[in-house]
This record gives sequence, structure tokens and C-alpha cells, in this order.
Amino acid sequence: MLFVKVNIVLSMINSVAALRAGRIVVTNYAIKAVDILLPELEKAFFDDRWQIRHSSVELVGTMMYQLVGINKRPEGDEEEAPEEATETQRAALVEVLGQDRRDRILSALYIARQDISGIVRIAAAQVFKTLVTNPQKTVREMLPTLTNMIVKNLASADEERRQGSARTLGDIVRKFGQGTLSELLPLLQEGLRSYDPVYVQGICIALVEVMNSASKDSLDVFQDMLCGAVKQALRYPDAGVQKTAAQSFEALQAQYPSKAIDTIIPSLLQQLESEDKAQSDAALGALKEIMKGRSNARILGSLLPSLTTVPISPVNAKALGSLAEAAGSVINVRLGFILQNMMDSVMAVKDSEWAETLNQSFKTIILSVEDDEGIRIVLTTLFSGLKVSISRPQANRSMSTPNVALLLFLKRGLSSERQMKISRDMQVNGQHN
Repeated sequence: MLFVKVNIVLSMINSVAALRAGRIVVTNYAIKAVDILLPELEKAFFDDRWQIRHSSVELVGTMMYQLVGINKRPEGDEEEAPEEATETQRAALVEVLGQDRRDRILSALYIARQDISGIVRIAAAQVFKTLVTNPQKTVREMLPTLTNMIVKNLASADEERRQGSARTLGDIVRKFGQGTLSELLPLLQEGLRSYDPVYVQGICIALVEVMNSASKDSLDVFQDMLCGAVKQALRYPDAGVQKTAAQSFEALQAQYPSKAIDTIIPSLLQQLESEDKAQSDAALGALKEIMKGRSNARILGSLLPSLTTVPISPVNAKALGSLAEAAGSVINVRLGFILQNMMDSVMAVKDSEWAETLNQSFKTIILSVEDDEGIRIVLTTLFSGLKVSISRPQANRSMSTPNVALLLFLKRGLSSERQMKISRDMQVNGQHN
């Protein structure tokens, strides 16, 4: 019956009378039926309707005051705040609720202080202030529970829920600084071991918020831990996690450009060569997501020396094709170099399957080029390779046929108007067509 009453009150979101009725129910049954009432109120803390979140905060506040003996507001005086809890009353809250539940309630109230709705923020701030006199100490005590709740909210599909939790995390980092980071970051790093990819995405978002909110001095102390966490996130075998982890890499690189690349990229290249296909695919997925970021030109420069060593291995050939698709026009600066090394590799390789992989990657790279400048580079490189091949003795013309095939492949993908435009441009620039 009480369960039904509470749900009726929460569902009547536009009724002040319903909220007053809810206070009466909670006041009368708080001590006798805390195990029935409180779980329903906890669920409503992060409802997608602000009115229900507000009702939940108000009713939880009423229940907490009743449980520890804080004088409630006079009936009809909604503006007057209740008296603050004494140390004895705060200790009683732990005794009545237990440490875990007490931490959950205070964590939810702390997050609600950053709610998108101003009404919810004000109500939550008042209840939290009444129950807590030393916020920093309390936050540190309940940090594992609070962090877990924030991460779950950051991974939520509800935008308001994500924003409120992001604000909360930023507020914690800014207010409590280095001392809290020393406890928060290990918790986030531990969370990366979760088998739940949605939860790990929340961890990645939390890492971004930490790096965007903390002072540079605070971050400097933990830069190795941050690099380790981002590296671990990027290697997680889930495409959604890797996409979010790439955002944390971007935030890390904004703080430590060289260290981010030097610490993370080589390990991904090493993993790319793994005989374990799942590991290799995870590394390739991470590199592709990283290449979609704003600093892809610099990252590409650090990747190419390893990936383009002649003869290019089948794994590296596939990686080059994938990275070219992700890099866009940024690859143009290195495109001639990549294609030339691909041609040299085809010429050097005797294994037919290896050569076929190179040719397929060659086609992938060509297809990834969309702008005229990139296509001119492709044509110039292929024509140059064809001329070199033809000038050699008949026995060594192994590159001629693949180059002709690639030229025909490229031509089929271009409209006649675009072919004519590129041809004229190449003639003007003194290049062969």
C-alpha cells in the first residue's frame, strides 16, 4: 500500500498538494517503512522529468530529517530551511541507514546539486547542506559510491543526466583538487576493467571531464596515471568504447602533446602486430578513432615510419588503408611517400597472398582520396612508377601490370568531367597525364 502511495505522489508531478501528501506519508512511516519507501525514492532521483526529481529530493529530505530527528519546516512555510543536523544526528543517519545506503543517498543529493533544473538544484543543495557540514570530508568518505554513480550517469542516454554528472565531477576536481584526484583516478582506472562497455564509456567521459577541469599543476602529478588509463581504454575490445576513448586521448594530448603520442601510439603499433586477431583488430580500431581527431596530422607522422617500412607487411598494409580512410585530406602531405613504398613492396614481395593484400590496401587508399589534389598525387605517383617499370628489362617489369590495373581502377571511379579537369591541371603543372 505504501509502495502505491509513494508512486502515486511521484507521478502527480504538477501537484503541490500531492507533494504535501507525500510528506505526510513519509513523515508518518519513515521509521517503520524505510526499506519500502526509500528504494522508490532513490529510483526517482535520476528520472528524466525534473518534476519527479524535485519531488524525490524533497521527500528524501523529509525522510532523512525524520529519521535523525531534525525539526521539519513549519506547515505552509516552504521557504524556511530546517535546522542543520548535529554530529550526533549525522552519526545516527549511518546507524539507521547503514554506510552503503547513506553513501548512496548523499551521493545522489550531491549530484542533484548540479541538476539542469534550478528548482532541483536548490532543493538538493538545501537538503545536502542540512545533512553535511564538512563537504570535503564527506565526499572523500563516499568517493567510491559517488564515482560509480557519476560514471553510470555519464554513460546514460539521458542528456540531462549526463550533464548534471559531468558538472558534479568537474566541481569535485576544481574544489578539492589534488587530494581528491589521488583517490578518484585509481577508482576510474579500476573501472576500466569492467566487462560492461557502456560503463567503460562512462569512465572515458569522466577522464575527459577530469582533464578539462583540473588545474595543470594537479594533472602534472598524475600524468603517468592518466596516460596509462587512456591507453587501457583505447585497447578495450569494443568499438563504442574506443570511440569515446579517442576523446580522452584528445583531451590528454591537449595537456601533454608529446607524452600522449610517445606513450600510447607505439604500444598500439606493437599490439597491431599481435598474432591474436582480436588484439590486432582492437589496436587498429583505436588508431582509426584517434586519426579522426584534430591532431591527426601529427599522429600520422609518428605512425608512418613504422607502417611503411619496405616490404610493408600485410597487417601494416591493412592499417594504412584504414588510417587513410580516417585521415581524410591530411594524408595528402604523405600520400606520395605511402604509395611509393606500397609499390616498392609489391615489387619486392614474391608471395601472391601478400601481394594481393598490398593491392587491396592500395585500392582502399585510392578510394579514400576525395579531393583533386590527392588524386593528382595518386596519378603522378602511379605514372612515375609505371615509367620506371617500363624502363627496366622485361624480366623486372613486375610493377607494370599492377600499376596499369590501379590506374584503370582509379579512372573508373572518376567522372569524365573530373578526369578532364585533373588532366588539364596536371598539364598546366608540367605533369604527365
